[in-house]
Amino acid sequence: MRDSAIQRFEISFELCWKFLKAYLEEQHNAVCTSPRTCFRSAFRHGVIDNDPFWIDLTVLRNYTVHTYNEQLADYVYSRLAEAARHFRAVLAAAAIERD
Repeated sequence: MRDSAIQRFEISFELCWKFLKAYLEEQHNAVCTSPRTCFRSAFRHGVIDNDPFWIDLTVLRNYTVHTYNEQLADYVYSRLAEAARHFRAVLAAAAIERD
């Protein structure tokens, strides 16, 4: 179960930052080329809160390539609920901003 949850996190992370990329380009004429630059641009444009966890998400995503390491896999798994809250916040912020 843990491994499949981590895999879903990887997919959700990719969808989140690529959604932000497209949204920022369309709504704010902003250009970002990586998850980290997209999160920073989203801070600057007020799309998401300036929360250090957004940058932590990129670290968590990088850890997922090392899921064979039980300690790292357990750590990533322990942060997934918080990650899900942040992903939902992106969708909510975009919906509010579009109205």
